Amino acid sequence: MVADTDTRVRGVTAARTVTITIAVLTLAWLVDYVDRAILPVALPLIGADLGLSASAQGLVLTVSYAVYAASQIPAGIIADRMGSARTMVAGLVAWSVCTAATGLVAGFWGFLGARVLFAVSVAALPAASMKAMAERADPDRRMTAYGVMFCTTEFAGALSPLVVGPLLATLGWRPSFLLVAAAGVVTAPVVWWLLPPPRPTAGGEPESGREPESGGERLGLAGAWRVLRVGVLWRFALLFGGINIIGFGVGSWLPSYLVEVQHVGVGWAGVASTAPQFLEAVAIMVGGVLFDRYFHHRPQWLVVPALAVTGLLITAVLFVDGVAPFLVLVTLAVGVRGLAVMSVYGLPLRSLPAEISGTVNGLINFGGQVSGAVAPLAMGVLIDVHSYTAAFAFLLFGVAVSVAAAFWIPRTPEDFSRRITALTATGDCGNNGTGDCAGKGTGPAGRGN
Repeated sequence: MVADTDTRVRGVTAARTVTITIAVLTLAWLVDYVDRAILPVALPLIGADLGLSASAQGLVLTVSYAVYAASQIPAGIIADRMGSARTMVAGLVAWSVCTAATGLVAGFWGFLGARVLFAVSVAALPAASMKAMAERADPDRRMTAYGVMFCTTEFAGALSPLVVGPLLATLGWRPSFLLVAAAGVVTAPVVWWLLPPPRPTAGGEPESGREPESGGERLGLAGAWRVLRVGVLWRFALLFGGINIIGFGVGSWLPSYLVEVQHVGVGWAGVASTAPQFLEAVAIMVGGVLFDRYFHHRPQWLVVPALAVTGLLITAVLFVDGVAPFLVLVTLAVGVRGLAVMSVYGLPLRSLPAEISGTVNGLINFGGQVSGAVAPLAMGVLIDVHSYTAAFAFLLFGVAVSVAAAFWIPRTPEDFSRRITALTATGDCGNNGTGDCAGKGTGPAGRGN
């Protein structure tokens, strides 16, 4: 009876910890999305004020995104080394300072420098937030928790332009950047104090945490290098890269297609373009639940059918006429593709210890962010040389890459465990990169399901 009571109490405490963690991380992501959404909307105003050509504005965006992608792996290593809470709060303050600096720039080079530093700082959030969730959610519920978090943040991302648009129209671009920066600085201590401490490990000690006395082991540089040398993890990065070609491609060019080909007004095109993002948000959450409950032993059984249906929907897009059928098919394609997203992270983050989850997430996310630099450019070239039809056909390349990668990743947790034996056997979590974290994960790579 006492044991049953203790189990129920631990269950309530665990659920409360996850709920609060999701709420706090959603707040951090909301600030991130607003900080990122304000630039594209304000860019015409900034360009006119600073006398920047369209090429100069495009260069700032391209360089910033390339730096953001390149910063994913270092950010993951830092999260494992410093802890998720410290990394997240430090990044939040740093990118808010860079947002304020953007509002004070006087020319091109200052503008470019502020946005590059912003890209470096904001890269801390993905890896740190995933690590924070890994430390606070049970492994068999992690993808469900991640899915809920990503669902709320995707909704926030879709709604953020509705916030920054009126703000810019009312205050102008410089005061708007300063106000958004101030909101980020105010949010940082809220995230620090409200984020719950990490859940205890099997040994009864927190895995890591924001308090120095928590006793969590930190990943050293040698350990991080060992993680990055595990080739099978790069297959997951390739899988995420293929999947994100679809998302970034649609997100970048759907509004322009609606305006230039279907002659939809700019305002309505912006509203209509949020439909895929909203459906994707729900699909990501559903995909996380499906992975945890039914597909954690066979992720390909969810990923491959979802991507196959996505490919069929994209193919149909190439042959339809009219705004409504095109928008419906594109929205469904992005939504079905969203079902596969959580499975990309599921097998590694469910099986590996939380101590290295920041580095692993940074590596996988790097593959996805590279697509953000490649897909819009490739589709833009195809539009200039051929047509929008050819550009949307390029999305099938993303489907092909992701399906191939899905068959290349390990088929089962046991197969994954065999392929990372060197990583879990030598241990990578000590302060000098030589401590032993083997056995702290779950599934075959750790303490069992």
